[in-house]
Amino acid sequence: MAPVTVGAMEKLVSVSTTLRAAVWQQRAAGVRQADIAKRAGLDPTTVSKLVCGLIPVRPGDPRVLALAKAVDVRPVDAFLVTRQGSEP
Repeated sequence: MAPVTVGAMEKLVSVSTTLRAAVWQQRAAGVRQADIAKRAGLDPTTVSKLVCGLIPVRPGDPRVLALAKAVDVRPVDAFLVTRQGSEP
């Protein structure tokens, strides 16, 4: 997860469980990761790393949005944001 500073708040952002589940659901249905990646315009390795949380992402990351579109997940449901820190 990549920290994003917003004022005195820090946001930790990752790919949502909803998006992960949608990718795994398609894989379980027999769709190859390479096909999902092609629909998203991404490399299959990038898809794997995003889904496994190995690539830091920021809010609105275009790779995550493209992956979400490829597996029919709404953009608002593609990210998991956790706030840390405190307001001044």
